[in-house]
Amino acid sequence: MAKVTMTFCMVGNRSQEGGSMPVPCMAGCETEVLESGGASISGTLASAAPEGFGFVSVTVEGNAVFVTAGALPVAAASDARTNGFLILDGQTRDFAVRHGDRLAVIDR
Repeated sequence: MAKVTMTFCMVGNRSQEGGSMPVPCMAGCETEVLESGGASISGTLASAAPEGFGFVSVTVEGNAVFVTAGALPVAAASDARTNGFLILDGQTRDFAVRHGDRLAVIDR
């Protein structure tokens, strides 16, 4: 079982010189916390960012998990055919997401 903290936000900003900066914007971020287990569990928050600007930061505490994204995601433990990622205990990983994507997690 792991505590999985997911923060959805937009990516992109402008530097002083006007150039594009691909960094997460703190304004408007939304965070959801899930407790993973032996079955897939999906969050209720979905990326509200416009297509091409969605971003999620995922932090895992307590156990390694597999994470996947989609409109109706289902995480699968150790199934290499899914579009999921393994996140180890104590890691934070950042991902681009599509508008409307939610995350699902399952223990490794």
